[in-house]
Amino acid sequence: MNNMIFHPTICNIWKTLIKNFLQVTLFFPLCSSLVLSKDAFCENCHSHNDYENNMPLHNALDRKYKSIEVDIVLDDDVLYVAHHPWLIRKDKLLETLYLNDLWVEYLGNNKKIYENNNTLILLVDIKTSGMKTYFALREILKKYRPMLSKVIDGSMTIGAITVVLSGKIPKIEHLQKLQERYIFLDGRLSNLGKNIGADLMPLISVNWKDEFNWKGKNKIKKKESNYLRWLVSRVHLENKKIRFWGAPDNKRAWGTLLLNGVDLINTDKVVELYEFMNDR
Repeated sequence: MNNMIFHPTICNIWKTLIKNFLQVTLFFPLCSSLVLSKDAFCENCHSHNDYENNMPLHNALDRKYKSIEVDIVLDDDVLYVAHHPWLIRKDKLLETLYLNDLWVEYLGNNKKIYENNNTLILLVDIKTSGMKTYFALREILKKYRPMLSKVIDGSMTIGAITVVLSGKIPKIEHLQKLQERYIFLDGRLSNLGKNIGADLMPLISVNWKDEFNWKGKNKIKKKESNYLRWLVSRVHLENKKIRFWGAPDNKRAWGTLLLNGVDLINTDKVVELYEFMNDR
């Protein structure tokens, strides 16, 4: 055995294999930890129809998305996560997919979701009867009140999570009369100029295709760019955030929306948008 002679080429191969093995076993776990830590808060990121992701809630939450959208339907007094009543699955409840996990995160993270008092917007898009679904949601939210933003006797307190209703929203007049409220509204351009405060309607959402022709392939035309900036400034004058649904979902579009002051950038590409924003 002691007289065995190793060819230099074989020795070099073994050295390379050992080096690669050490890199795999030592370096990759470190990389995994760094990827999962997600230190950067994604202030402008909105996870559209989040429940359709391969990891509902957690893909966006791990990347500290500012806003997460979930569609709900009411069936037999139960709130399901679905886009239409005929798409209901009995195992996909609003509580089990979202609220319970957020509650566990809140309790386990010193009663917050994000650091520095950054609130997470949970945009709940109502697909069934506005008032009936709202009343069912209000009852469910009672058990989660400690982590929610609220308005009591006209005074607003920002919580770890801000629940904003979209779609078939309840009557504005009803919410305005409440002395205690844990729900806010997503408005439309038609709601601007009507003296609806940001403490009730903090967000304005707009269908991109109703306002623009640009599809994100080339540089946006100056006329549309000017109109985009005007819309953003109009919403900001009322101290509200603006979001476009149906906007082009690519890097060129993300950069254009960000450059023009759009607060929440709608995406179905949670990881890609996060990496784009983090690189910037």
